[in-house]
Amino acid sequence: MERIRLGLKESLHDKMLNQQIYPQLGIGYLGAFLLRNGFSPLIVDCTAQRMNVYETVEYILHENPLFVGIYVNSFSLFAVRTIICTLKSQRDIPVLVGGPHVSSEPFSVKYLGADFGICGEGERRILDFANQIYEENKIFGVPGLISKDGFVEESSYNYYDDLEGIFPLRPDYLFKKYRSPFCNGPMTTIITSRGCPFKCIFCASSKLYKYRRRSFLDVFEEIRHIIDLGYTHLQFQDDNLNISREWLHNLCELIIKHNIHRIISWDCNLRLDLTDEEQLRLLSLAGCKMIRFGVETADYNFRKNILKKDINNELLKNVIRIAKKYNIKTLGYFMLGFPGEDDFVRQSTLNMILSLGIDYFDCNITKILPGTVLYEVALKENIISRDIFKEVACGKKSIPLFIPHGTD
Repeated sequence: MERIRLGLKESLHDKMLNQQIYPQLGIGYLGAFLLRNGFSPLIVDCTAQRMNVYETVEYILHENPLFVGIYVNSFSLFAVRTIICTLKSQRDIPVLVGGPHVSSEPFSVKYLGADFGICGEGERRILDFANQIYEENKIFGVPGLISKDGFVEESSYNYYDDLEGIFPLRPDYLFKKYRSPFCNGPMTTIITSRGCPFKCIFCASSKLYKYRRRSFLDVFEEIRHIIDLGYTHLQFQDDNLNISREWLHNLCELIIKHNIHRIISWDCNLRLDLTDEEQLRLLSLAGCKMIRFGVETADYNFRKNILKKDINNELLKNVIRIAKKYNIKTLGYFMLGFPGEDDFVRQSTLNMILSLGIDYFDCNITKILPGTVLYEVALKENIISRDIFKEVACGKKSIPLFIPHGTD
């Protein structure tokens, strides 16, 4: 069947300065699903392959694909729109966009300059789309497909539930293209679940996707597949790997039983209020080298009542202490700039970062993203307008923040 161009990701910044580049697993799953159903997807990661906009478009034109699919998040809007506009100025190849931003803002299909969008998870939808273009050379009635005017075709399936037995496509030509500052050797990523049962106000995951988890046996088979491909480090991308204590225990026991921990190292995100010493000991035995967790702010009451994360500071300190005991490094995620946050809270957060004893930290200014509670608050308080991300895509504005002007 026809070759399909999938997975364009583009950063307009100097990629030599980017010390961490991870695979986009959603594109990998779409590629694997299309391949299983007779198509020949070509995954392109512009960041990892160090391709600028013009090199990307030239490559697309040379490949002459059936259509181009592009993953879109709110941080890539300007780059995506630039690629699409440049491509369309030279040849009218059908462009399909998808990802969290498109699912949250269906009308973004129009301001990005695409022909169609996919709302929600895309495996079955992209296959329907590909079959119709290949067989009919036109599109009609694809469930969950978004037209240029933002209209979404009624969907008979909102989620892709058959998560077992299909692993994301990891092409040979992208081997060693990805890197992390936390490991040596070729690395890749894996995800064991979709969605999230928690409702953090800065994240849209719980709204966009139903929470489902793959079996630990299926995940173990994928880990063995990843080892066969030659990777030596693995990063679990789940928001919280330890939602099910029994599930994680079973996976770790399998890894230890088959000596996988002697071949590949790994790191993961944990929910701190579901973490204890027994769990950390088992993670260490199974080859876990680092745990990552969200702290967000130093103010416990703010964390509990505003951010809806009931994780107290004593628990946080205890988990860090135990992790050190078992030679597991720690990385804390912090955020500055929530609504209602004052200078005292911000300074307390900065002081906490320096005093906790964590090995690494990741501190970001809170962004207002579509589909989140923060987005609805910002709209209600007239901090942003409904067309703010259209302006972001056109390069006229940056992603909005809650921090007032003049804040140090």
